Parts: sequence; structure tokens; C-alpha cells
Amino acid sequence: MTTFTDGYLGDVSSYIDTYLDVDAPTTNNGTGSRNYVYYNTGNARIERTTLLKFDLSGIPDGSTINSATLYLYEGSTGTTFPYITYIYRILSANTGWTEAGATWNTRSGADYWAGDSGNNGGDDAGCHIAGTDYSSTELGHLHGDRVNGEGYEYTISLSTSQIETMLTSDYGIVLIPDTQNYLQIFYSSDVAVEAYRPKLVINYTVVSISSSVSSSVSSSLSISASISSSKSSSVSSSVSSSVSSSPSPSPSAGYQNYTRGDYVALPTNDGDLETAYSASDYTNVSSHNETFISQTGSSQHMIHEFKDYVGSGANCRLTAILQTDLDTALSHVYLDIYNYHDSQWDNLAEENDVGADTDITFDVVVPDLSNFKDGSDVMCCRIRQEAI
Repeated sequence: MTTFTDGYLGDVSSYIDTYLDVDAPTTNNGTGSRNYVYYNTGNARIERTTLLKFDLSGIPDGSTINSATLYLYEGSTGTTFPYITYIYRILSANTGWTEAGATWNTRSGADYWAGDSGNNGGDDAGCHIAGTDYSSTELGHLHGDRVNGEGYEYTISLSTSQIETMLTSDYGIVLIPDTQNYLQIFYSSDVAVEAYRPKLVINYTVVSISSSVSSSVSSSLSISASISSSKSSSVSSSVSSSVSSSPSPSPSAGYQNYTRGDYVALPTNDGDLETAYSASDYTNVSSHNETFISQTGSSQHMIHEFKDYVGSGANCRLTAILQTDLDTALSHVYLDIYNYHDSQWDNLAEENDVGADTDITFDVVVPDLSNFKDGSDVMCCRIRQEAI
């Protein structure tokens, strides 16, 4: 197991933070020594929120998060005033917010917050609309009381599954107040007393996806590399166990739509790729017949995309056996699934320790398909590698 720290005395120190204030909607607070969280019962609205973003790039994608702890420090002394502050991960719709540019009205000095329905800096600005600005799944929360005194350390346990999601989709976190009339004050990353600055500590384990790891690394690489789809590629749940010789015309039991292609820029949506699988391709990926479907590329992303009807299934299992003539230590191979709730690709597995022309096996259970089906109950996953 490995421990990663960002913040005071951390492995990296590129974290940023600020707060947003409805009473000063065009003011940036990124250099202040304190951050604020506030709900005003008189106005029945959230009036201040706090944003933080730590640098998680030092943790390999696909790692198992064993524990994650956020440390915040009381920024003011007051009378007994208990409160609850909730913590959520910010969604991709608010990507690009900056410490120097974020205000109540905008996330970067120009772009409005996703939850601001009128794009006018109203009460629904300030990055506090659940499901639009931030994930409705709680990351963590704290019970506080200003009577604890300045510098009091709050230790907040965070959801390990939400942190795992943030390894590939990190847009920061937001602190949201409970619906009580209270003002919560925390020290920021700019406070002079370093020990009072926010800190995130994560304990993680790097997981080897393949059960069979090649101990040798190829010393010869083809410039035009290829990635093959699975000898056995299947999705279990409500998916038919039989494979059609061609895609079904509409999403229903047994529907499949498999495509492949090579792209300079990695596609960000679930659109079909440039080359459709042939009838024989569907047959070959449904059985262990030692026949691979190849996709070549030169300085491009080589991708196989699989769409399957899963119906009302609540979960599924994804399995794939594949090969590539490019050593995965030099260019990793990824298994992704499309998140229709957040309109983005989420990474499920990664291989970085298998040599060229060696079987790679992905076997992943998706325990909850709620966010991973479109309106026709079709899920979409892909296998990709960048040719270098």
C-alpha cells in the first residue's frame, strides 16, 4: 500500500481553493486566508460555498483506494454553533474553474456555472445545484462547532469509490452547507500558518489487472501498432448469450453494435467509430477461436467500441481477451465505460505490465448500471491504446 498526500507537507502542492459569495457575485476570493460556507435561513438560500481541488495525478488510474481523509482547520472562534457541512465531487460540466477566476457568477471569470439556468449569476449560481454542478452522491461530511476554536482540526473520511472515480474525472470538490442559519469558516491554502492549510491523505494500492504478467519486455516495437479486440468479449446481465451475425436494427434483447477506428484525438462521446464490425467479426469476438479483430494506428488512439442492450439489468460483468504488438509498459491499454449521467467516459481497468503479443485479460464487474445505460437501455464500453 502507498500513501499519497496533497496539501501541507504533501507529496505535491498544486492544490487550489476559493469560496463563492452571493453578496459579492463578481468578486474572486482565491487569495484569501479563509474559506466560507453559509446558509441564510432568512433568505432561504445558500449564500457561500467553498471549492477545493487537489492534484491526484500521482495516483495511477485503476488503483484501489483503501482510505481517503480530508483535513480542514477551523478559521474562527465563536459561540456554540453546531453545523453540518457536506462535501461532493464537482462534475465535468464545471471543468475549467480556476482559483484566480472563480466567482459566484462564473467559474473562470467568463463561463457561467452549469447550474445557473439563466446564465445570469442568480441564486442558482455558485456551484451548488445537485446533479448539475456536483454529484448527488455524497463524498463526505463533517459535524462542526465554532466553539472548538481557531486551528481546530477536522478529520473527514471520504468515500473511497468516489475518490476512485476522481482519479480519471477530477474537477475538484465543493463544500455545501446544511439548511441551518450558520456561517462555517475554514482556513485556506493561503493562510500564513502552514499547519492550518487543507490537506488530503489517500492510502491506495496499485492493482495489476492481468493475472498473468509477462516478465520480459519487448525491445523491438512496431511504429504502426495494433490492438486486437477480445477473443471472448461478453456482457452479462440481461444480455442475450447468443451472438447475432449482424447488429440488431433497434435496441432490444440481443442488440449489439460494435465499431472500431483510430483517432488523433480521443473521442469524448459515445458515437459510433469509423469502421463497423463485419458479420464474421461478431462471430469471432463471441468465441475463443484464436481469431482477433485488428485495429492499426500510427501516433493515434486505436479503439474498439462495444454497445450492448442490457435491458433492466442492475449490474453486469465485462470480460475481454486481447493482444497488442505494442508493449503496455510503453503505452497502457484501457477499458472504459460511458457514463450517461455525467456525459463522460469512466475508466474501469488499465493494463501497463504485459509485453507485446501476449494475452491481456480484462474481467470487471460493474455493480450498478444506473449511470451507464442510455434511454434505450444500451451500455457502451471501449478498449483503447495509443500507438506511439
